[in-house]
Amino acid sequence: MSRQSGQGPVISQVKLQILLISGGCVALLAFAPLVHADPAKAEDDAYSMAVHYTQRGFAMSPTNTSGVATAGFVVKVMIPITKGLDYVILVGRDKFARDLDLYVYDEDGQLILDDRRTDSRAGVKFRASYTGTCEAFVHIARAQGLASYAVLVGRRGIESTPGAEPGTLGWEPTFQMGGSPSPFGTPKATPVASPIVPTIPLPSAIDRLLEKMQLGNIAFNAPTSLGYGKTTGIQLRLSAAKTPEQLAETIQEPGQKQKFTIKISDEMEARLTGEGFQITAIGSEKHAVSALGVTEWNWDIRPKKFGQQRLHLTIDAIVRINDHDVEYPLKTFDKIIRIEVVWPETARVFVQDYWQWICTTVLIPVIVWFGHRIWKGRQSRSDE
Repeated sequence: MSRQSGQGPVISQVKLQILLISGGCVALLAFAPLVHADPAKAEDDAYSMAVHYTQRGFAMSPTNTSGVATAGFVVKVMIPITKGLDYVILVGRDKFARDLDLYVYDEDGQLILDDRRTDSRAGVKFRASYTGTCEAFVHIARAQGLASYAVLVGRRGIESTPGAEPGTLGWEPTFQMGGSPSPFGTPKATPVASPIVPTIPLPSAIDRLLEKMQLGNIAFNAPTSLGYGKTTGIQLRLSAAKTPEQLAETIQEPGQKQKFTIKISDEMEARLTGEGFQITAIGSEKHAVSALGVTEWNWDIRPKKFGQQRLHLTIDAIVRINDHDVEYPLKTFDKIIRIEVVWPETARVFVQDYWQWICTTVLIPVIVWFGHRIWKGRQSRSDE
């Protein structure tokens, strides 16, 4: 009994050691990815980038925005700016950050400048056109595990009103997208990103183009009923200067006058399609848009099926993204027009389109029937 009771503490100690070793292994595996990040290297890289600008009169200042994160992480930095001064925003990285992108927006959400090159570093330089704040979004587009980043801001010029701007050129971001406190303990480190993918998307080039497009008005006729085989015109009018009502007054073809306001560009393309119709475009479907005049599209449509049919009207803005030569269509309007195709007003139209059916199902059987009657009559007379 005494031997068994003496072995109890020994077994407990062994179990405790096993638990400690297992816990240490788990902790080591959990924090192993952190060894890939090098925050000090990212800050050194940012300051090495700043040397080029300090030699050109820029006064550099840290933004208290640095840290480690995974690919897809986005952080926003609020930066005070003064009208007429030059600013440079630099983002340094360690060797595990493979591609950093930078977007700078004004107070109205309009893009000032961006750097989306595939280089691992990112930086922009601009002259402020107003006094206030701008938003800089740092996006880790690609990374090997956890990567480090650091943001510096530089300013060049003399303020028109002394003391109008804070002593520092940046401060802590207003939000961080997930994460926990940095394990490195450096005073400039911001929270570490969690593996959760950020929920706030970066605006794409398409979104920015749509935001910058001006508004224009359109009007077109939309028939609700057409006789089979009857040719009718569809007129579409677009203008940035005239009201929808003024455009509707220029529509001469029958049907309800539809009016809408859409995004427009310098060049627009309109298409009208529908399987139940024979559609002929009168002129080109792609037109340059006048700033003051009216741009017109016209089609002739002819129903070729009975019942409810659909016309599909789409309007695309023709744009060039990032000044590339390739044209991209951006759909700014999409509308289904439902038309009930009824019996034609005259029999002539029906006969023109269905003469084959009439011949095979009506005339030929009648002719055969008459021929058979005549033949039988002659047979009866010959038998007599």
